[in-house]
Amino acid sequence: MIRVSFAVLFLGLASAQAARAGLPFIGPFSAGNPCVPPDQVTDFMTSPDTAYDGEPGCESLCKKAVAVCKQEVKLNFTCYDKRYASDLFFTKKACDAEFGRDPLGKTCKANREAEVGSARDSVKGLRDTGLGECEIWGITCAGTCS
Repeated sequence: MIRVSFAVLFLGLASAQAARAGLPFIGPFSAGNPCVPPDQVTDFMTSPDTAYDGEPGCESLCKKAVAVCKQEVKLNFTCYDKRYASDLFFTKKACDAEFGRDPLGKTCKANREAEVGSARDSVKGLRDTGLGECEIWGITCAGTCS
C-alpha cells in the first residue's frame, strides 16, 4: 500500500509540473526517477532464506548484509531528497518566469514548496519502512544459519 501511495504521490508531482506545461523550466529528470524507493531496497537483495545458509561465518555475513542494506536505504533516501530539492529549484524558477513579481508568484512558489514538503515526508516514511525491512531480512537470514 505504501508503494502504491508513493507512486501516486510521485506521479502527482510529475503531473503537476506537466499541468504547467506553459512554464519554461523543468528539472533535468523529466524522463524518469534515478532513485530506488527506500522501502524497495530489499527487493534487490538475495532471498534471506538462502543467502548464506551453510556458509562459514553465516551470522556475520547476515549482519554485514543488514548494514549494507541500511546504507543503501539511506543513500536512496538522500537521492530522493536531492531530487526533490532539484525539482523545487526548477519549479520556483518556472513560477518566476510565469508570474514575475506578481503576488501569484509567491502563491505558486508556496504551492510547490508544500508539494515537495509532502513528498519529502512520504519518503521519510519509506526510509523508516526500508530500514525495518533490512532488519527483518537480517533476522530471517540469521535464522537459516546452522
